[in-house]
Amino acid sequence: MAADIVLATRFGPSSAEPARVAADLANQLGSRIIVLYVATELQALQVGAAEAGIDPAAERDRIDRRINSELRDFIDTHMKDLDFDVRIVEGDVADRVAEVARDVGAAYIVVGTRGRGSLARLILGDTTQSILQRTPCPVIVVPLRDTEEPY
Repeated sequence: MAADIVLATRFGPSSAEPARVAADLANQLGSRIIVLYVATELQALQVGAAEAGIDPAAERDRIDRRINSELRDFIDTHMKDLDFDVRIVEGDVADRVAEVARDVGAAYIVVGTRGRGSLARLILGDTTQSILQRTPCPVIVVPLRDTEEPY
């Protein structure tokens, strides 16, 4: 079997095109897809829950349920006939994407980008640029089609 492909995704509607690209590539290469979700909202919860008067454990449970529900929908829609594994991690998106790619010996990383912002971010978003700077393998960047968060 060929090396894995890491699909860094947010699971939302605009993630369909990056998922299709990763699936096509996996089929061509005989690769497994590592569906990677970096739960940045859990990191933010650790920082702001107490200050906002939120019960961190209850909020974490709510977020975990939402992530897992979105994950099931995403897998059912985009990965049902593919060889895949799922990783849900916390931390800096670019660092964690590069880390997982290194850990699995990925052949490629597939990410989505909005490509909006200042001239420096005209083509690629900040997160995508950061992934490109840290990655151990080629990155396939797919334009997102709506306002969902990039990567």
